[in-house]
Amino acid sequence: RTKNKENWSKMRGKMKEMIVVTMMMVTMMISLGRSQQNTYPPAGIYVDFSEFAMGSLGVLLSDEITNKVNNDTTAPSVSGKGSSASYTFSQWQFYVAYGEVSWASSDSVDFSFIWQDFQIEIVCTYEVCANDWPHPCEDGQIAIYSAVNTSDSGVNLTVNMQLDLQEQPISLNGTSVVLSFSPDSIEVDVQCSDVFCLIPTSDIADSVASSFTSSFETAVLKAVVAASKEIRDKLTVTLQFPVKQDEIDLNIAGDWFFYPNEQFPQPGFLFASTGAFWPNGGVEPTFTPTYVPPVDILENPSSDLSVFITSYFFGTFLYAVNDIFNINLIPTQIPSTSPVQLSTSDSFFSSVVPGLSQYPNRGINVAISASPITSDLFTINSQGIYSSGFELTTAFSVENTSVGWTLVNTLFVNASITAALTGSNITLTPSLTSINASVSVQSTTVGDIDADGFSQLFQLFAAAKIPSFNFGLSEEIKLKDVQITANPGYLVLEANLDFMNSKKSSNKISSSLLDVSVTLN
Repeated sequence: RTKNKENWSKMRGKMKEMIVVTMMMVTMMISLGRSQQNTYPPAGIYVDFSEFAMGSLGVLLSDEITNKVNNDTTAPSVSGKGSSASYTFSQWQFYVAYGEVSWASSDSVDFSFIWQDFQIEIVCTYEVCANDWPHPCEDGQIAIYSAVNTSDSGVNLTVNMQLDLQEQPISLNGTSVVLSFSPDSIEVDVQCSDVFCLIPTSDIADSVASSFTSSFETAVLKAVVAASKEIRDKLTVTLQFPVKQDEIDLNIAGDWFFYPNEQFPQPGFLFASTGAFWPNGGVEPTFTPTYVPPVDILENPSSDLSVFITSYFFGTFLYAVNDIFNINLIPTQIPSTSPVQLSTSDSFFSSVVPGLSQYPNRGINVAISASPITSDLFTINSQGIYSSGFELTTAFSVENTSVGWTLVNTLFVNASITAALTGSNITLTPSLTSINASVSVQSTTVGDIDADGFSQLFQLFAAAKIPSFNFGLSEEIKLKDVQITANPGYLVLEANLDFMNSKKSSNKISSSLLDVSVTLN
């Protein structure tokens, strides 16, 4: 049995070039990622993951990759021929543990997770045959190690990914993996299992040096692709709105950014989503978002997850459901408990339309139609949400007559929103605080109309219950400390996150992969 520790002098030049190029790429990515910040587009929704949340996501990705790589035994054999011998390396086993993770982006689609002080141990079997006569062949085992007994292993792993938020559902994919290391940070042990071992272990080490990197990167990329899908599924948000889901569409496409944060060494992540609703089968709203929350607020979140909602989100929701306000009412549809009945003899109607006394005990039919929504009618301030200028036209007709009247009602609505947490679901519940209306008479064939009296009628709707909005995350992400606050121009929903992973790795390198003790210098 022979044992040899090589410095791989033939690889020094190549690895130095690799390290220089890799560090230049990382520096450029960080520079580009930071320089593009501080200018964000107007949007309906901004989703902000803090540096801590991104770090938790990096740990989650580390665990997913570690578990998959350490249990992967499907790496194919590698065969080739060098200057002195032909070789086959097979039965690859990878054991990894991750160091500190960082991240950077180069554009609006591509970004990278970078693990420094990455610890690695690779084991494979080999069969080597000398090229020269009499072509002796040998087999044995090889172990490749990083400097696991030091705080700086000198081994770095870069995982390049693509995040496309223009697609629905979103696309998260691993694209490439780069393993980089300094010449002195990797050691190789060659152990021949034959009785007589004639082929120099340096030749075997040279052969495996040109093979293990690509085999390892392929195994990691396979794990990254699988882990990306799992993480995307964990981060999928389910939305439930107070209308039938097939009646409206929601455009969540947008752009994402890494932004610098002076309090932390790593950037945070911000997704600016269009957040526009429109009727299913209809057209998107013609108006566009105009407001951007203050940059210093966006880039300094106080929670792991912050969702900033501007008035455009609510404005387009009203646009999408505008048709639900086109209503025809007849007397039998009004509950007997209602304080106002659709009858000419009802005390309310007889007081605001005196001419109805000529038509006692007759039913009143009402046709309500909403004016088209051509602009964002909402404003957000520290008190909540304010809607102005929403216009309804109501046509009243007395049954079995030709008389009636038509009103134009411009509504002014104030509402507040509360947030409640149930499991992994957040429920946002709007509450009307006041409704005021400016009412004008468009036409009448029944005499004078008390428009102010009809204005008071709308105040009865202030007690109406508005259906809730629900946002759900995967059960593997635990939410806590949920709160929502109103600010001038935006609402912000905040929560802290716990990424729960049932397959935690030990994050330790095995020290007994071979049947001999190994000493690392």
